[in-house]
Amino acid sequence: MKLLPCIGSKSIIALSLPESKDNLQVVDLGECTAGVVFPRPSATPTNAGLSVAHEAAYHWRPARPGFALKPGFLALSSPTWLSYNQREAGKTALARWKARGQAQQMLPHPLRIARITQETSKIKTFTLDGSLVAQPGQFVMVWLPRLNEKPFSVVNDEPLTLTVAEVGPFSARLHELKVGDRLWIRGPMGRGFNIAGQRPLLVGGGYGVAPLVFLASRASQVSHKVAVVGAATKDDLFFEARFAASGCEVVVVTEDCSAGEGGLCTDVVEVLLSEQHFDGVYACGPEAMLDRVEELCRQHGIPGQLSKEAYMRCGMGVCGSCQRDGLLVCSDGPVFDVKTETAESASQS
Repeated sequence: MKLLPCIGSKSIIALSLPESKDNLQVVDLGECTAGVVFPRPSATPTNAGLSVAHEAAYHWRPARPGFALKPGFLALSSPTWLSYNQREAGKTALARWKARGQAQQMLPHPLRIARITQETSKIKTFTLDGSLVAQPGQFVMVWLPRLNEKPFSVVNDEPLTLTVAEVGPFSARLHELKVGDRLWIRGPMGRGFNIAGQRPLLVGGGYGVAPLVFLASRASQVSHKVAVVGAATKDDLFFEARFAASGCEVVVVTEDCSAGEGGLCTDVVEVLLSEQHFDGVYACGPEAMLDRVEELCRQHGIPGQLSKEAYMRCGMGVCGSCQRDGLLVCSDGPVFDVKTETAESASQS
């Protein structure tokens, strides 16, 4: 395939938009951060509505005025709005993906919805007609053409399963989809959970239970695992049965005392850590909950892994929009370790 050449050293990316949707590949364009081949969008590409999955990765702008584009090609350059650090981060990210042999994961792949399960009034689980190899805690970028691209945790990788809460325009559009409709998936991405020991404590608050049920199903050889499943009310609870089917001792917590224990997840976690021995804590949920879990891990000298959220555009460590405390949630996370004095001493010995 003949590609449009780079537009000097400031080029960030060049896209070829061929007629064939099957012609998808990653290419090396020299000074460009990345070269990605996508199918041609149904509508003419514009600055306002560029229908390619990576539009979220950068603040796209067309090539410089007067540049002659060949039919079927679109060139995107990086003027002053893209900093030197962002360009370097892009090059580093691309090199990392190539070194892992995972460059194809940067591209969106179409999958159709095979089954839809209504978990609660606001939550649906989508089972797709394809699989991928993922680690619990990793995520995929879901793209709806001419709308947007958003990250979602993997609930199962064979078949690929995603659980979506209706919280905004993108998730509302996902909830409108029917069996047989198509999604475009990029991934898996990010750093996932890694269970160590035989006695894990899983803590899921609200929508955060989704990646943990995947972790519970993968930890089949663990001798004793406890899952704390929390929600605001009993009507917001989901996946308790999945945790139980994975061999977990399930502790349900609701803030309004309508089911299980009353109060917050972290109240129950504090009691469990005081009364039982656990080798590690694995948590996903609201930020305030994660802060408290981290505090409890440090108090009890127990290592923890926390899955955190942040606003994401690219999902692969280029745009920097998910930076927190100098780390990128999409690539350094979303799962981060809680360092305790006990864990640090063990690693140094």
